[in-house]
Amino acid sequence: MRLALSFGIQMESPTLKKLMSRRFSRDKAGCDKLMAVIYCPHTARTDCGGMMAGAGMKADVSHIRTVVVDDSPVFLRTVCTFLAQYKGIEVVATAENAFEALRVVDRFRPDLVLLDFHLPLMNGLEALAQIRCRFPATRVVILTGYDEPELRKACLEEGALAFIPKVGISRELPSLIASIESALAGCG
Repeated sequence: MRLALSFGIQMESPTLKKLMSRRFSRDKAGCDKLMAVIYCPHTARTDCGGMMAGAGMKADVSHIRTVVVDDSPVFLRTVCTFLAQYKGIEVVATAENAFEALRVVDRFRPDLVLLDFHLPLMNGLEALAQIRCRFPATRVVILTGYDEPELRKACLEEGALAFIPKVGISRELPSLIASIESALAGCG
């Protein structure tokens, strides 16, 4: 089934408008609307203590299977190196654009996707919508260099677990990882 989604997002920020300009159209009331076509085979969500359990996660598995998506190879390496210090994280794949991300998420069924917002071919909000629709048990955290309130709100409303500015990764990601680990431990 193909399903056309229209997200009504008020665009106050010129930066956000510039980032997403090619994906928006105006409705009759003049409201900017994001247009995306999403394949959605199912919409069921499995809840586990307020956090969703990953499709590949079993109660006895001690690692959070993670995919990191960013168009910068340097940033990918940096994030993977940062995550390597956590025994509970296993980076199963990386991707440099949203289409690669969708392929690796389909293949590896990770518990967590760290997804850059500003990607070539498809932005992070569109990729988030597809991941949440096709793989509802996978948590998605948006990483971005653009900490705009409208962007944060849109991502969280679309189902992102968190929205973390890239400059705050080392400060915010550890507590998020601990929360995920606690939620998964409680599911067993």
